[in-house]
Order: sequence, then structure tokens, then C-alpha cells
Amino acid sequence: MKAADSLLKVLVVDDEPFIRKGLAALIDWEAEGYCISGEASNGATAIELLKNNTYDLIISDIKMPQMDGIEFLTYVKENKLSDARFIFLSGYYDFQYAKTAIQYGCCDYILKPIQSEELLATIRRIMNDYRKEADKKESRKDDAKAYHHLMAVLWGKCDDIDIRYVQDKMELSGDMTYVHCELSQNDDKFMALSKDQKIYG
Repeated sequence: MKAADSLLKVLVVDDEPFIRKGLAALIDWEAEGYCISGEASNGATAIELLKNNTYDLIISDIKMPQMDGIEFLTYVKENKLSDARFIFLSGYYDFQYAKTAIQYGCCDYILKPIQSEELLATIRRIMNDYRKEADKKESRKDDAKAYHHLMAVLWGKCDDIDIRYVQDKMELSGDMTYVHCELSQNDDKFMALSKDQKIYG
């Protein structure tokens, strides 16, 4: 069993209760790395949930009373209420709905009755996208950390931790020697050297 904190949180928005319950039972969400952690009967109710909760994936019907799926998605994106991915459900295919949904960043458009294979393929693709983004964020953190240590070494403001980090990341031998050099533009002898002599010694 996976820890709840490591699962991506899903909000299901549909005006039909049996659809919400059926969706929850259709696949093994936890095995796929998700948990259904919220339900709403229309976009307006879902917006109230989003104000106090964070979700990673929103699965919403398009045709709902009070606020339909497109209005809901539009409100969320325009008000930067959530960065969650969207999947739309619909009892029929309407090109204009699909086009609008895609324009606002909807990940997929699934027709009812929902087939487990189609839903699985969609959420697995979304999970893969999340993992790629997480890897990129981790890589950027590593790059920033490496830059900090390397600059500390280059500027002569390093300690043993900086030296070891640079050695490990650059796969240098344990025999690495650190040499600190300072050059001053007030040094007449140095300034009298040619460009090549200054660079190559």
C-alpha cells in the first residue's frame, strides 16, 4: 500500500452520483498512484473545494447544472485557482466542446460509458508527465546546487564540503589539489605581460 501523501489527488466532478461512484470503482486508483480525494456535483461546488484543497487531477463532466465543465475549466484557468490536469467526460462527442477544452489545457476528452482501458491509458500518460516534470525540477535543483559549490571553489571561498561535492560530481580522483590564485590589476609586472602570457603563463 502506498503512502497517501505520495498519491496524486483526484477531484471528480459530475452531477450524477452513480457516475462518481462508478468512476471510483472502475479501476484500482491506488495501484496507479492516485487517490480520489474529492467529489462535487457541479463546477461551482468544485470551485469551493479548490479554494481550500489541492488536487493534481480533475475529472469533470461537461454537461452539468449551475456551472458546466467548460465554464468550470475556464474559471479555474483564468483565476489561476489550480494547476491540476483536466479530463473531461461527455455522453456525446461535440467538436466545439473538445476544441474549447483543449484550448484551455484539458488533457483528454473521454466519452461515456467510460471504458477502463481508455481511462487507464489516460491517467498513466498523465502520471508519466508528472514524473517527467518532477525529474526536471529535481535536475534544476541539482544544477543550482552544483553551481553554488563550483562557484565557491572558483572564487576561493570554498570549504571541504564544496571540494568533495565538486570531486564527486565531476568524478575527480581523491588526489585533487586546490590552488588559490589572485591577480591584481595593480600588479605592473602582470599587466606588462602579453595576452598569451597572461592566459597560458
